Amino acid sequence: MEPDLKEIARNISDYIDNDTFLSARSPQQIAKILSFAKLSPCEFATLFTTLSNYHGKADILMMLSRARLKDFNSQEEASEISETISSILGIQILDSLFSFYQNKLQGEISETKNHKSQSSVPLPSSANSITIKSQTEKVYIIDNIDFNCSVEDLKNRIQDKEGIPPDQQKLYFAGKQMEDGYTLKDYNIHNGATISLVLRLRGAKPVIYLYPKEETNAKVSININDGDFSFVYPSFDEDNTWNVKALPSGEIVHRGKKMRYLFWETLFYPNLNMNKGFIIKGEDSISFFEDKLKSMNLNDAEICDFVTYWCPKLCGYKYVKVCFQFKNFDGMCPMNVEPKPDNVNRVFFAALPLESPCDVEPQELPTFNRDGFTVIEWGGTIVTSETL
Repeated sequence: MEPDLKEIARNISDYIDNDTFLSARSPQQIAKILSFAKLSPCEFATLFTTLSNYHGKADILMMLSRARLKDFNSQEEASEISETISSILGIQILDSLFSFYQNKLQGEISETKNHKSQSSVPLPSSANSITIKSQTEKVYIIDNIDFNCSVEDLKNRIQDKEGIPPDQQKLYFAGKQMEDGYTLKDYNIHNGATISLVLRLRGAKPVIYLYPKEETNAKVSININDGDFSFVYPSFDEDNTWNVKALPSGEIVHRGKKMRYLFWETLFYPNLNMNKGFIIKGEDSISFFEDKLKSMNLNDAEICDFVTYWCPKLCGYKYVKVCFQFKNFDGMCPMNVEPKPDNVNRVFFAALPLESPCDVEPQELPTFNRDGFTVIEWGGTIVTSETL
């Protein structure tokens, strides 16, 4: 059965970093999808950086010709597109294609410089400056930069400006992670370039429930692909693995102790999808999560555990953007259970506190199947514009 390309285009954000999907599509299929879709600059950069792993320059050029972009909202967005294309194709001449947008935006921002708002974007103020941008679009400028300086030196500059320790920073340029020991020049970073910053977050209280059909000796393993465990309870028995006895009632026995769930917490570098979700008032967090978790088929005890842990942390915020993470969370923190369950249902959310509401595309949530041996897990993290 042929995939519905128009439907894929309408949900393009779900596919832009899906290696399995993209590697299986021909350039002609990708081009067709792109003719129906409209990409944000961030989606464009992510998609074509991924596509460059599978296709040559001729095919990339053909697909570029079919891509459609949403309007640029800042000079940095125009630069990001230019840098992505230049990095993939190995040439700089395409920069001129975006000069109109950059000059136009420069003028618009200059005209409104006396009317700053929360969403205003700072512009470079010297001949040697770069832009640092978080995943939640917070932007700040590093002035008087020496492009022969090391990545470590840049991280120290960011610490001086924002107070973020270097060991909690990951920097990306044109889709590639910048490694310590190299210079900015090694990555072809130039005046006005935009570097993406990802910070290490705390994944708070993921807990795991086991519901076998009969008493079962089980192994439960968690792997952190890019982070470290900050706390687990009970302690692992071996190699990030618990050896437990699971009962149909949901009770877990570990080394003779009875418990309701397994607890783990991690410090990790996020790969969060914040494109779809919900905007809620902090004071409405209880009713919101009761409703959404019930719709996903969590039971009353699981919902109670979730609400009593998370809602006291969220109810004090004016507004919160809530984005549930599913496949990307599995990629960050894979779980393995033996014997293999019939269902592994994982609920992880990212909460971004806001001072005022904003528009976001509503997120469709799954309804979990609980027939047979079922594993339920929930957890989350609170992010800010400084920590994404």
